[in-house]
Amino acid sequence: MSHPSENIVLVDVRDSDEFARDHLDGAHNIPLKELEEQLPRFVSDKKTPVAFYCQGGMRAGRALEKARHMGYENAQNLGGIDQAREQLG
Repeated sequence: MSHPSENIVLVDVRDSDEFARDHLDGAHNIPLKELEEQLPRFVSDKKTPVAFYCQGGMRAGRALEKARHMGYENAQNLGGIDQAREQLG
């Protein structure tokens, strides 16, 4: 996998206070409850690869479902922040 900042939009779906404490470089913070409203503002092209992560993986999984329902074809769940950090190297 190429480095995410090159072509993947990285989205942290945790609350803003969690994001402020720790997040991955280059990630956008869109809390899960605001995803449907905010995601199109950050990612207008639904073919753009989008990768979600949260604290443990549950919210990222829900974000993935929502994004797919919204028509984002290349969305993926990176799981929790530690898993995401490992995958992205």
